[in-house]
Amino acid sequence: MSDAKAADAPGPFVAEWIADEGANFGTRLHMMGQPGTSLVYAKANGLRDRSDPFGERDMYKLLVRRLGPENHFISVFEIFRGEATGIGEATELATETESGFAKAVRVRHDDTTDIIIIADRDAAEGKIILSDYPGLSFSGRMGVVSLRGDEVDRLWMLGGSHVSYGTMTLDADPIYEGTITKLDAEASTAIIDITLPQGEMWKGQQLLVAGRTDGAYEIDSVLGVEGGQTTLKLADEPIFTCEERDAFSIVPSASVSRVSPGVWRTGGGPVQVGMVDGKTLPDGQVMVRANGHGADSRVYGRTEGGAWQPLDAQVQGPRVSVKLDPGSLGGADAWLYFSRGGMQPTDTTAPQLLEGRIGRESFGAPQSGAADLGYIAPVDRISLTYREAGQLAAHVTPTLVGVTGGTVATRVSTQKVRGAADDRWRMVVRPRRGSLGPDEYTLIVPVGDEFGNESRTVLQFTTMGHVLAFEQLAVVDSSGKLSKSLGGELHTMFYRSEEPGDYITFGFDAPATRRVEAALRFTRYSGYGIVQVSIDGRPIGEPVDMYAAGLEPMGGLAQLGELELSEGRHTIRIELVGKNQQAADAFMGLCDLVFTPVE
Repeated sequence: MSDAKAADAPGPFVAEWIADEGANFGTRLHMMGQPGTSLVYAKANGLRDRSDPFGERDMYKLLVRRLGPENHFISVFEIFRGEATGIGEATELATETESGFAKAVRVRHDDTTDIIIIADRDAAEGKIILSDYPGLSFSGRMGVVSLRGDEVDRLWMLGGSHVSYGTMTLDADPIYEGTITKLDAEASTAIIDITLPQGEMWKGQQLLVAGRTDGAYEIDSVLGVEGGQTTLKLADEPIFTCEERDAFSIVPSASVSRVSPGVWRTGGGPVQVGMVDGKTLPDGQVMVRANGHGADSRVYGRTEGGAWQPLDAQVQGPRVSVKLDPGSLGGADAWLYFSRGGMQPTDTTAPQLLEGRIGRESFGAPQSGAADLGYIAPVDRISLTYREAGQLAAHVTPTLVGVTGGTVATRVSTQKVRGAADDRWRMVVRPRRGSLGPDEYTLIVPVGDEFGNESRTVLQFTTMGHVLAFEQLAVVDSSGKLSKSLGGELHTMFYRSEEPGDYITFGFDAPATRRVEAALRFTRYSGYGIVQVSIDGRPIGEPVDMYAAGLEPMGGLAQLGELELSEGRHTIRIELVGKNQQAADAFMGLCDLVFTPVE
């Protein structure tokens, strides 16, 4: 290591590693404090880059040191990109256990507070409580309580038997243990000597073989149960390194999360969910609503696409609880509706997008919930109109991401459309910074109603202009060298140009006659050369240097200038005219041709 710097850090601190300063993309570490902590920041050799194996790579390390003989280092990591606000606060909380040790952290982001608890085996077998949250109780290895305001938004646990906060409780079996009795590599199945419920509710859970570091197998489904033994279908056609008679464990996750008032979604294995229709007070006590659940309360359940079914529920005073096996309902996840006064839900129809408007551009309902809208002039609002006979869910969290700029922070408002049919709702999504800059965007809007029926819309659009990907354009002429798409996330058309005069020509169609500003987006790399762009045989713009010390997929954008472009067929020729003195070769990496209308 070199360039080492040291400092004392007795309290909490935050460190950031920036991977792309332009896109504000990186990793953030929130470290919990402890007296006697010292930091060492230094530069060291980094990981080898396969695209440039002999290039120098630096890695900046942060070493956190405390005096022994034993210590616990508690930290929270987050990935950030673009304008996403991320974590506002990460604070360690005091825990009380019956034995062993447990650690807890409170993480605040946006309007949500997550309380995360991790415990060792001894503490997991007993009760863990937090003095800062008297209404919280947990037994297990790892648990999360998410609060929106003072109300529970989600309970989750891994290897846990119980988690509760005031009005909500979640109980489950923390671990399943047994022996593998038979393996079938050809069928990707394993037979175990315990009984599990059938179905896909176990999809994604892990079968962990004792004593083997390579003994983790993802479960796809339970195929059958016979004579006290269960046949598991394992995912991804695994190569078995375990043997028959090996011991195993399954440490399932379990969760329940709020969809809307009265509707909750469960995930994981068989669970028992209980709730009180009331409010959790700061001292942990529950204030029951006067018209809340009573003896005539009912609970209904369903899986995705299924009808609501009445479930056997227990009513003890104001608390209603139900033991749920999602597999018996026909799916991996289940929705629960806690009904006051026995009102039965009948709505199984998700909100339907009817139309939308982005800036001045209107569009109809997209097929299969997804659409590419092409070029949209820079906008400051996105409006979506839905058909929903009931009530839209109160909390909608759309995701708006730019290819270059990353996540865009948004504000959302939803209201019923006045003067229209009773089933019309309008949602407006606004970027917090005012308007969207030049970029290619994807907007993902998951929206649900009061009964947990959900739909998802994915819209793609660009504010850069009409974007033509070279990978999708036809090659009409070249100097005869190798050309191919590099595929994957590189989004690059490669041409093996070697000497000045080598060229490749593509054909493209212009949708309308108008004046446009042209730009070339390209991949930068140590083996790429300098090119000249021509449209319809006429050079446009200055020569473009594609060199960079490392690989930067889609990392270059060259403005070529304005031109009159008529509707119809055109050609674009990219010709090698030289190379940077530091470049190893003179190849080309072409991404997109961008035409932005000149207003």
